[in-house]
Amino acid sequence: MLSTRQERSIELELLPTKNAQELAANYQSVAAAVGEGRITPGEAQSLTEVLDRQARVFELVDMERRIQELEDYKSEFQACRSQLRKEVLGFAGANEKEA
Repeated sequence: MLSTRQERSIELELLPTKNAQELAANYQSVAAAVGEGRITPGEAQSLTEVLDRQARVFELVDMERRIQELEDYKSEFQACRSQLRKEVLGFAGANEKEA
């Protein structure tokens, strides 16, 4: 028969993270708790794995935002290029009629 792994409850106040600065503060809290002996290095590792996943989510959200901005700029550029092409062709056509 295998025994179930029992982990102790950790009381460590971490900020709700909405940005990288708050996430960094949480990493600092974990490091301080280890330094003060309130949690073990193993417990800190488990906590930092959760924080690492949050950091990855922030990176993905930021990357998605940047990609969307690039796609928006591409659309604007293509519209401007199309308008410019029409104006150049219109200008060239007008000059041919005058000649």
